[in-house]
Amino acid sequence: MGSGASASGDAKIGGKETTIIEFGNDGQLVRHLSQKPWADVEQILLVFDPRTDPFHDTKTPDDWTDAVKKKVVTFLLMPSLTSSPECLLCAEIGLQCFTPDKVPLKDVRVVRVDDYLSLGHDILKAMIEKNKKVYPAEERDSMLKLIGFDPALSYKEEICGDDDEKPVEEKCEQVSRFHCNIYNFRAWCHWPVGGGLEESGIMEGWERMLSLLSDADNALPSLGPVPSDNSSDFKSPKPFHGSKSSPVGVVFSEASLAKYSEICKIPVVLCKDVKDLKDDDKYPILFMEPEDLCADPEKQQYKTTAIEFLSKYREAKPDTTLIVVVLDKDFETMSKNSWLNMAIHQLVENADATIFATFSEAEQVSNFFSKTKHPMEHVGKSLCMQSIPFPRLHFFTMGTAMGQELQDHEILTPAVTVGSKASGIPAQKFNSQCPWSPFFLTGKDLKPLAPERLIAAADGFDGATVIQPANLIMKLLKGIQHKFGGNDGEVLVEEEDFEMDENGQNKWEMVFGEKYKDWNEMEFVEATSNCDDLRSEYQQYKSCAAPGDKKPL
Repeated sequence: MGSGASASGDAKIGGKETTIIEFGNDGQLVRHLSQKPWADVEQILLVFDPRTDPFHDTKTPDDWTDAVKKKVVTFLLMPSLTSSPECLLCAEIGLQCFTPDKVPLKDVRVVRVDDYLSLGHDILKAMIEKNKKVYPAEERDSMLKLIGFDPALSYKEEICGDDDEKPVEEKCEQVSRFHCNIYNFRAWCHWPVGGGLEESGIMEGWERMLSLLSDADNALPSLGPVPSDNSSDFKSPKPFHGSKSSPVGVVFSEASLAKYSEICKIPVVLCKDVKDLKDDDKYPILFMEPEDLCADPEKQQYKTTAIEFLSKYREAKPDTTLIVVVLDKDFETMSKNSWLNMAIHQLVENADATIFATFSEAEQVSNFFSKTKHPMEHVGKSLCMQSIPFPRLHFFTMGTAMGQELQDHEILTPAVTVGSKASGIPAQKFNSQCPWSPFFLTGKDLKPLAPERLIAAADGFDGATVIQPANLIMKLLKGIQHKFGGNDGEVLVEEEDFEMDENGQNKWEMVFGEKYKDWNEMEFVEATSNCDDLRSEYQQYKSCAAPGDKKPL
């Protein structure tokens, strides 16, 4: 019995007139059982999934008085170490959002999300009637170990002092997955904090859940089995990020319109300006080909139709998900396109996510955003929330990696797959090098917990995967700057590096030709520096996954 189902036809639970509240598409409030006015209802059961961006999309009714709020029992959903890859989607955000904004927290209870999506309101009814706080009892320890201290994660390491001092061995015996994999790095923190939650609220919620899950006597035994042990057999009965907003492909030439209208399974429109995209119920996926990145020398600054659309759309609709797909013949050709250096400067600031792809991968890209089980699934939002631990790190490829071979420990964050099962990327390709690595929650076997997260696919669709391969992205960033420096591709970004060379050329002219000799050099400096900073950030976060001097106790 899925979410939304009730065990009986009446509106009473535990002898009280009850209404159950869930949040549907775009955070819309959905009521079940009693539909009486709030003042006439004796009990309000509020079900809240912290993984689904609670601070932007969902809110409780504005007309709730203090008397109404006293009737509310809040059920927070959370995954466990045995949850399915689908129920672990955006878990890194959910674990930081146990203090949802404007939600009554006088009486809080916790339900494992896999169980709730399978058994629905029967769980709420049983918990109220038996006055239990945690469900199911059999998974209580597995939920607790996802956020609480686990002796298996304890470690020792040598701490170096001054040069003349010997290293001192320190032991860390209270280690939690929540802290060592996520919160110590403040990874994904910008999502709840950007929505208005203080960092103190993150820890307040963590402590509340820790207290609830630590009390074994408050747990209710399971009402029945559901898929577990990281099974991919589980299929959610409703969209994870349900929304009326659907994807639309945006192109910038008649040739691209003809090409992508044939390839894509989503609507494709030709836009010369933001006003050309008239449908407010769409979120744009911009398909940019090499010619869309090349600037007209007459404009005297880096502006193309595609780049101007990007910046104007972001200014006009800052809260709408904006995806960019940069395409070329192959990786080698893309990595030699110096215009991409200028484009990435804009993509860092204005795109929510950027996917680098070959022309042959374009259909994969379209399928990733369109071939979902639930037509109202907002894949763009799920991709961003699952895969972006820090705002600037939002560059991806498809799982086929532009035809390049993935190196071990290259994929920086959990992959996102629209499919019926994981794509089968080898575990060693993910950058989880030890139990304390960032961005990958550690499983009960001390291996990465579901390094691929699933969005349910339409029947018959084999699947499409998006990854964040740090090495490949760094290689691309270095390649597009091959004309800017020495043979090793080192970047020259200091102001003195942009003086005329012995032939009287500035960098614009050296890289793009004589037509660009009068362009403002500082625009080039800023863009190149931004790309170089991005490459350093990828290197930094990839490197910190190594165990260093940490050794298990």
